Amino acid sequence: AAITRDPTTGNYTVVLTVANHGNVAASLQVTTATLGSASFNAAAPATVASIASLAPGATGRFTLVFPAAAGAPGILTVLRAGGTYVAATGQPSGNWSAGSRVQLP
Repeated sequence: AAITRDPTTGNYTVVLTVANHGNVAASLQVTTATLGSASFNAAAPATVASIASLAPGATGRFTLVFPAAAGAPGILTVLRAGGTYVAATGQPSGNWSAGSRVQLP
């Protein structure tokens, strides 16, 4: 994940790259994401929390905005994201999740 910090608001923007390792296209949605103990702001103008169609083998990006309360610059914290996916061909759908330790810029 790539993380930037807005110097004016202190908000953090996280660009999270996901890959479709399946054999059919799928739509993906972020339903929950935290940076430290702060939840993402689904209403923020820069937020992109869904991907309409991700082809097999392709990558896509979510853009998630978190408040400054996520933590002070330079600290190590945990980024967690999860959501749902729906296969384009009626194949089984389900949930996905990911997490990693990150350093705030």
